[in-house]
Amino acid sequence: MTTVSLDENQGPGPPGELVSVPDRQSRDRISVSDKIVIHPHFHIALGVSTILACQVGGVGLFGSLLTGFSFIFAALVGRNLMIQRHFRDGLYRRVLTISSRLERNAHGRDEAATWNTLQAECHLMLGNLDEARVALDNPADTSLSARVRVSRKIDLAVLQCRTGNSEAALKTISEIDLDETPEHLHPNCHLIRASALYWQGSFQEAAVTLDKIYVPTVHPTLHAGLLALRALIALDGEQKPQEALGLSKQALLCLEGITHARPGILVDHAYILLEATGDTQACLETIEGLFGHESELGPTGESVLHYLLAKCYQEVGLFDEARTHARQAQDLPSSHFISFKLDHLVKSLDRLPMN
Repeated sequence: MTTVSLDENQGPGPPGELVSVPDRQSRDRISVSDKIVIHPHFHIALGVSTILACQVGGVGLFGSLLTGFSFIFAALVGRNLMIQRHFRDGLYRRVLTISSRLERNAHGRDEAATWNTLQAECHLMLGNLDEARVALDNPADTSLSARVRVSRKIDLAVLQCRTGNSEAALKTISEIDLDETPEHLHPNCHLIRASALYWQGSFQEAAVTLDKIYVPTVHPTLHAGLLALRALIALDGEQKPQEALGLSKQALLCLEGITHARPGILVDHAYILLEATGDTQACLETIEGLFGHESELGPTGESVLHYLLAKCYQEVGLFDEARTHARQAQDLPSSHFISFKLDHLVKSLDRLPMN
């Protein structure tokens, strides 16, 4: 079994019980293709205020929303293009070092808050949610300019989605006045709102919110998050598994050639693949690259990962392992529909014998 190393931020993920799932016939260790490689976030993702939209959406909500870099850096071309490139290449720890130095040398509160916000986004991408929460403290600080406050509120809503607090995310997004928000940030606000609504089981309202996004203007990573969320709505809200699978495949195609890690998009796809086809092997091949990087999914995406593993273990008759993962999933925040499926899974496992 190959354990995938994402980048300089992460070492190889530990081998262990998550990876050694036997197949239905032989119960030998599954041999998973080496082609599933994740490069570092759903991510969801949004630049200062837009880098993370892809990490919220879907099951990683599940997971990913990520889109292009923020307007805040537009005037500082040379240095900030380098920082943008590092971020897009997934070198989040390097960006943290640079932005920390720039924050210390900033001229004025707005500039300092800008670099501080970028640090929060790096922490979100790395799964350091407590550090992100500290960096985003007091997002409504009236001493900051409106553009910086909007950036910080968007990132705060992403954080709230990733920790399963959809009510708080909806409240945060509702506090943003779109009439006073740069137009290119509107899709991020709509996608986060739709993700929170999906989380609550308000599928129709989530779909209506997504319809407000004018697709030709959005970055491919944001488009991937939008397609992934539409796929989840088609699966869970409309019971159209084949349509959901097609949309999920389109989401993955949007990310070709982009070197972000997008764990949320992958876990979304694995969930849709398993629910639509029942193909345990394909599901496991899809999520192989996530082992050792669970923190990057956030608690909501991690709950889906454990749900998928519980289903796969049940399928091959390893009921004790299935129960373990089902309990781990129950200890984490889950969307309305995943919670329903998880309860049904746990009840079915309780009726099965011990290994």
